[in-house]
Parts: sequence; structure tokens; C-alpha cells
Amino acid sequence: MKKILFRATLSIVIVLAYRFKLPNNYYDLITGLLILSLLIFDLNVNSYPNDFKNALSYYLSWLVICVSIFPFQGINFSIFSPISLLLFIKLFTLIVYFIKYKSFCVTKTLLSNIWLGILALYFIELCTNSTHGFASLCYNFSIFSSIELIIIAFIKKNRLVYTSSIFNFLWLKK
Repeated sequence: MKKILFRATLSIVIVLAYRFKLPNNYYDLITGLLILSLLIFDLNVNSYPNDFKNALSYYLSWLVICVSIFPFQGINFSIFSPISLLLFIKLFTLIVYFIKYKSFCVTKTLLSNIWLGILALYFIELCTNSTHGFASLCYNFSIFSSIELIIIAFIKKNRLVYTSSIFNFLWLKK
């Protein structure tokens, strides 16, 4: 419950700091630091969701930040926009895991951690200067990490909480 409250509070503070530009002079840097602290919290192995409530707060926190930042930067949510395709790819991965394991908890891998870091950097970039330098990198890493997670879901009978890579359990015999 503490993790859910921390994540929800941090997400709400990020949205409020960005939307209302609080404080006036340094709202972009403070918003970037708050997103970075959420990223550090999410990359911690102990904070990774293993039940429905934690997984829901995990996904909703990043979705709330996405929905609050993108419209103010002029990013359209049309069906074929890169951000919509990115969300559809990640949603498809989540659906595969739900169908296979009856859980919203997706295996944590090195590629998914890198993707989450690049997503956070993209959000920080949009908050500070509204360029889209990390957009294509974020999109490409979402494709690679989703393919890796789907392959893991098809190969493994039981859901893994964490594996460094798909090659970790394919090459190592136990």
C-alpha cells in the first residue's frame, strides 16, 4: 500500500507541477527531477509490481504522466501517431501476459528497463524543451522489448519476475 501511495502522490505532483508550472521559474527542472525519481523507484527490483493493485498503479502512473504532458506539447493521439503505436504495442504485450499467465505483471528484463529509462528521458525532454529527440529511440526500444517479452511469454511455462535477457534462460541449462 505504501508503494501505491508513493507512486500516486509522485504522479500527481508531477502532473500538477507541469500543468500549473509550479514554481514559475524552475517547473521544468523540478518536473524532470520528479520523473527521474519515479524512474529510480520503478527500476528498483523491490518496487516492481507482483500483484494486481501494484501493477495497476505502475501502469496508471506512467499513463497519467503521458496523458498530462503530451497534449500540452502538441502531440496528437491519432491512430497512426508514434505514441499511439507505442501504447498499442505495450498494450498488446500486456494482453499476451494476461492471457498466458492471468496476471498484469510483465517480466522485467534489461531491455524493458532501458525502455523505461528512455521513456522517462523522453518525458523529461518534452517538459524542458519540447523537442522529440528521444521519440524514435523510445519507439524502437518499445518494439524490441515487447518482442523480447512476447517471446519469453511463449517460451516459459511459468512467469518470470526478472531475467536479464531472453538469452539468459535459453543458453544456460539448469
